Amino acid sequence: ELLSEAERAVLVPVRGGVSVAGRLLSEVFASAVAVAGVDAVALVAGDVSVSYGELDARSSELAGLLASRGVGVGSFVALGLRRSVESVVAVWAVAKSGAAFLPVDPSYPIDRVAHMLSDSGVVVGVTVSEYVSVLSEAGAGVQWLLLDGESDSAAADLDSVVLPVPSLDDAAYLIYTSGSTGVPKGVVVTHRGL
Repeated sequence: ELLSEAERAVLVPVRGGVSVAGRLLSEVFASAVAVAGVDAVALVAGDVSVSYGELDARSSELAGLLASRGVGVGSFVALGLRRSVESVVAVWAVAKSGAAFLPVDPSYPIDRVAHMLSDSGVVVGVTVSEYVSVLSEAGAGVQWLLLDGESDSAAADLDSVVLPVPSLDDAAYLIYTSGSTGVPKGVVVTHRGL
């Protein structure tokens, strides 16, 4: 016996916290807006600050554009971005589109990026002009949407796009292992798991 009777009496009745019902990643983000308010600051990056309302609007526009490109439940979208306002906008947009995001650090070795893009089956990615050439070289079949590029003509009628709603057991994101013991492997995390 590792515990005395007194220690066992104190510890055995202890239970974990009450479980919380699962929520979709997009619902988690939406509740943050509801709690903080649309005018509250959501992000600060250097001199730039973005309100929850701006973040919500920008991510909704991108989600509509992604959906118009065929992205939805069951799709993976590569995010070829470093940590930035754009990366948060992109994560939220992918969540709103019903798809799952795949973070791809543009500074990774090109062979690793190529493996991640090929293995995941990604056909659409989001990046900025700074990284598009190296990402295009790594993933020849990926259509890259530029967050800092010209306004896309397909964005004209995004109000008519219906965004699908995933289930809690659909993928929220895909992350690749380090590959230290061989080839990096993709691990899917569901909304319930997240």
